[in-house]
Order: sequence, then structure tokens, then C-alpha cells
Amino acid sequence: MVNKAVVEAAKPNPEGTVFISYRRDDGKEYANEIGALLRAVGLRVWRDIYNMPAGSTPEALEKVLGGETSGGVLIVTEDICESDMIINLEAPMLCSLAKDSSFPLAVANAVPKPGGSEKEVDYDAPDKLLRTDAETLSKSNQFNILKQRGVTDLVTRLLHARLLYVQEKMQKQIRDTIIVDIQSRTPATALEGPEADLQIRINPDDSNSGKPSKQGLDDLKIALPLIKNALENLPRDKTLRITGGMHLTPALAVGAAFPCTTPRNFEVLDNRNELWRSERHIDVPADAINAEERKPHGKIEGAKNRIAVMVSMTNTPDYEIFERMADEDEQGFDKKLIISSMYKNIDPRWAATLSERIVEEIRAAAANRPEIHLAFHGPVALAILVGRLLNTYKVIAYERLETASGHFTYRPTLKIDVGAVAPIEEVFDSPDLGDDRSKRPAR
Repeated sequence: MVNKAVVEAAKPNPEGTVFISYRRDDGKEYANEIGALLRAVGLRVWRDIYNMPAGSTPEALEKVLGGETSGGVLIVTEDICESDMIINLEAPMLCSLAKDSSFPLAVANAVPKPGGSEKEVDYDAPDKLLRTDAETLSKSNQFNILKQRGVTDLVTRLLHARLLYVQEKMQKQIRDTIIVDIQSRTPATALEGPEADLQIRINPDDSNSGKPSKQGLDDLKIALPLIKNALENLPRDKTLRITGGMHLTPALAVGAAFPCTTPRNFEVLDNRNELWRSERHIDVPADAINAEERKPHGKIEGAKNRIAVMVSMTNTPDYEIFERMADEDEQGFDKKLIISSMYKNIDPRWAATLSERIVEEIRAAAANRPEIHLAFHGPVALAILVGRLLNTYKVIAYERLETASGHFTYRPTLKIDVGAVAPIEEVFDSPDLGDDRSKRPAR
């Protein structure tokens, strides 16, 4: 039975997690999808299979819902009426929390409408199945998750609620910096504290966090335009600061989502707590980089309108695997361009000028707007800043991945259109990408 005193005492915590309520037997795949996308847009998520604390289940849920939750997703499936825990505890507490206008509750409806058209849902089903008071949930924010658009709209709703709170918090703190922390190696099982305004988490491979997963990159493809559009609602005079650590292809894509044409100060804080700014700080020495064009291996039969580019700002350049990547490509390239550093250590104060010079070398070699096949090896912060400057180009970004035989190779991973509303056009199913083992619903 519902403990009315516990329900009425529950209070939203705007710095808390988004609670996902679902029945495991028929709602787990929807919870996997929604949870991964909420994490990919920067929201912290609570799920029973990952985050259930020790102790009695009802008591643990009462604690989480009573004061540790910023928003809720109630996934309604056809057999949800079989779950006493949802009917008697989770749904009543979420509905009570939603009486506070600061608490967004999204009802994710997956119940087909009897006699309806394909993928049409029954908007009366949540109240019937959960035995709530008349029209309690039918008047809530319901989303048809039988369709991908419904999932996207649900995630957008919760993201905008979060950024509304962020904007209010920044005004109270008289703060001019929006902090977005991004990680592509943090598993879904991790429960983190509120360290940034948005905490973007891209699911890595289930067994090897050093390898990005195909599903995680697909989530980022959906998430980036949602994040980009949501952040545009914040004042343009605020600086956008990226923190965290990620693989290099998503770093290029993140930069592409916030191109230099966007009128906003932009900076990256690296893991050594040093800032890489989009505004010029100090000039780069004339000999800081070297650019070398090379002819492709073998006979060239007609123009390919493709060039292979390696940017190596590191002490351990992967020239050999880049050459192999370019020479073994079935379509071939018109030319190869290698941009390397003449210095062992890159000064973060060079960031703006160095990224400009790198992109100038690429543009000089790609005057006819060919498709750029880019293997970047260097600081993540610099990859983000380079990604911002490649607007008007289509870029195939290559990730350095370990093969099953234990060797490293460059694999095409993302097709990026810098400055586009949706900067990731395609995620390639490269054989050496990981698997997050999170099954999603088939549509």
C-alpha cells in the first residue's frame, strides 16, 4: 500500500538524477534507450539495475524518490499493471513530485491503441493500468515511444528543464561560464555527483572503456543537435567550457557542433586543469608545425575528390598505420597530407593560433572541397578546437582502434558535417568498434 506520508513528504532535488521507472519484463529495452540518450545529452540517470543501494527495495526507492530526484520518466508498457512496486510506490511518488512545477515528469507510452493505426498509442492506458485518479497521467506530458520521434521529444523536454534550472543557478551565482563535461569512457553503471551543468556520457564498450561503442556514438549522433539547440537558448555572452575526456572522433564531432561561426566564447579545460581557448592568447612559433604532402601509393586512375589527412600533435606519431590506412583504401585518395608538430609539448596558450594554422594547411590542400579523411592524434582539447574550424567541409573521422589481433589501426568512425544542425551524418559500423551490450527496441 502507498505510504501517504512518505509520498507527500517527497521533494524534488534539482541537482539530483532523473529517475526511470519501468517494468523489467517488457520495458527494459525502452529504459536502455531512454537512459542512454538522457546520459548522452548531459543528464544524470538513476536506474534500479545499476544504482539500487543496499537494503530493502521499498526503503531504498523511498529514499531516492524522496529527495534525490530532479525529474522522472515513467515507462508505461502493456504489462506494467503486474508491477506492484510501480503501482504502489514509484508512480504515486512521481505523480506527487510532478505537482511541483520544477519537477518534469515524462510519461513514456508504449501501449498500442486498440484498433489504431501502426505505432499509435492509447493515451488513456497509463491511468487505467496504473490505477491512478481519473486523468492524472492522461493530462501529463505523454510521449509516444513506439516512434523514435517520441523518444527524442521526451529527452528534449527533460534537457530543456535542466537548462532552465542551470540558467537560474548561473544568475544567482553571477556566473558567466556554462560547463559541459563530456566522457566517452564512463560506463552506465557509474553514479556521479553534479560536477557540471551538463554531464554528457557516451556509453563505451561493455568490457573495455578504452574503446568507444557503436551504440554510444549513435546516441551522440542524436544528442548533439538537441544539446546544440538547447544551449542556444542561453545568453550568447556566456562562455561555453568543455571539460572531461573523450575519444578523438567524438571530440571532433563536439567541436563541429559548435563551429567558429557561432557567436560565443569557447574554451576547453583539459585533464591537467589548463585552458585551451578559442580566442588568441599568444602566437605560435613559426616552426611549430610541419605540413607535408605525399602522393598516394600505386597508380592514380582519375580524380577521387578525396584526401587523406593525418594531424599528429604527439610525441608518438602513428605514421605507419596512417600510411597503411591511406594505401589500403579501396577507393583511393588524390593526395596524403601529414601535419606534424615540431615540439614535444604543445602549449595550451597556442590553442587558437595552432588550430587555425592546422586548418589553414588542410584548406590549402583541399581547395576544391574534397572529402577529408582525417586521422587526428593529439590532445583532445586541440581536436575539439580543430573540429570547430572545419566548417563547410565534409569530414570522415578515423578512430585509432585496437584490432582483435592486438594491433592498432585507423578505422572510419564518423561522417561529420561541421556547422550542420546535426553534425554527425553517419556512424560507420567499423569492425573494431565496441558494443555497450545495451539492447534497444527495434523500430
